[in-house]
Amino acid sequence: MNLLQNLSRRSKIALSIICALLIWKFCKSLWLFELPLGYDPGIYRYLFTQYADALPQFALPDMQPWAREHPPVLSLIAGLLMNIGIPVDWLIGWVWNVFTLLLLCLLACVSAKRFGQPQLFIFVLFAGLLSQAYYEGFVLMYWKTYAALFLTVLTFYYLQSKPILALFFALLTIGTHHQTALILILSLGSWWMLEGWKCKWDTKKWLQPSVGAAILGLIALLWYLPSGSEFVLHQFKLILGLTGAETYGGAFAPTKFFLLINGVLIALGIYGFITSFENEKGSVWQWAVVWSAVFVIFRLYFFRRFFLQLDFFLLPYAAYALWHVLTHFHTHLLRCTIITLLSLQLLFSYIGSHQDKPQISAETLQSIIALEKEIPRTSNIIVPENRSVVWVLGWLPRHEVDGPGLFGSSWNRENWKQLIFGSHEERRSYLAPLQKETVMVILPYFYSFYKEYANPFIQDPCLSRKDDTPVYRITCAQS
Repeated sequence: MNLLQNLSRRSKIALSIICALLIWKFCKSLWLFELPLGYDPGIYRYLFTQYADALPQFALPDMQPWAREHPPVLSLIAGLLMNIGIPVDWLIGWVWNVFTLLLLCLLACVSAKRFGQPQLFIFVLFAGLLSQAYYEGFVLMYWKTYAALFLTVLTFYYLQSKPILALFFALLTIGTHHQTALILILSLGSWWMLEGWKCKWDTKKWLQPSVGAAILGLIALLWYLPSGSEFVLHQFKLILGLTGAETYGGAFAPTKFFLLINGVLIALGIYGFITSFENEKGSVWQWAVVWSAVFVIFRLYFFRRFFLQLDFFLLPYAAYALWHVLTHFHTHLLRCTIITLLSLQLLFSYIGSHQDKPQISAETLQSIIALEKEIPRTSNIIVPENRSVVWVLGWLPRHEVDGPGLFGSSWNRENWKQLIFGSHEERRSYLAPLQKETVMVILPYFYSFYKEYANPFIQDPCLSRKDDTPVYRITCAQS
């Protein structure tokens, strides 16, 4: 509230306009569409429901190995909320839209206090409005990433004033998202070592952060130790083994796309980062930028996804640079150039956000919801394409669902190709050995994706359609 009181009338008008644009950008999907954007809504609905079902029995949910690799904190919180009456569709609906705005407001508030400039609250919000990476993460519904970033901001903010509180938020971050936790640990570790070097390893001055670091490291180790090879070894293999040209980039747009669309904002962020060394040297915020950049530049461990963290931690520096340029450089040409370039980026942002649509239609989602009555709980479900399968998983979370779009699928990519494009005998070799009752669900995307191969597949003698539904019985499984 003090920040807003210190703003001038003109600044408050600018803030109102920016807030209105942010609400439109991040909430318009609520009234334009009847279902969430992105690929992950089904995955989060599945995880949240599984934890909500398990919590009354004080037990961990019985999930597939790929689902157990997801850190549990966000799902635990969602499960608790669901158990007190919050619908799961709120959590992947309007709550998600609002949370992205809350995260941006938190970053803006903390940044204004860090730099001691109330106007930076507005400039950070404006930078968030322009950021294509931040919006892409919203569209893809990176719930865990945004929740972990929220906790990371609180960790950094309370690091020196209330270290116990910072430690608490750091532990929650570790239990929320792997990659953001990695940036957090590396940033805190680098800051810790630098603080020790600054005080020449003076035990009294360095004792408190050292104890905190030891506690954080110990609890992080105990947290992930039970999962053993299921998480720790797997993640280290990814970090150490996937480098350079062979690295799997992750489900995020190429870095050059963001450099093209958000070049001016990124340049401002770099300029602000460099000029920030006049006031702070080796702060944990600076280390977060450095380590995020390391993963992106050297193409390490799903490097594309780290661009979201890099962009996020650069937003305060971009805001500071913009404020610094506009208040310290009074050249009319420079101001006009920056305003023109930022206006173009705002236009590109508008065009990009206007083109985003849900991956399936509302009618398809309704047909998925109707499957609950058509398919017995004891039946397994196969969805033979990689888009609808995550929606079936999310809206039928108590069934066993398999498909080419899921981690830990029963068949590899070549197996799925043989199943779809192969002969009747090849299909029968996969379907006949199925012991438990299994059904195939064929949704509209299957036809648009496989085109001329779709009809020969559904006409195979191994499949028999159940009435006028998208459900096909696997008739050759028992022969």
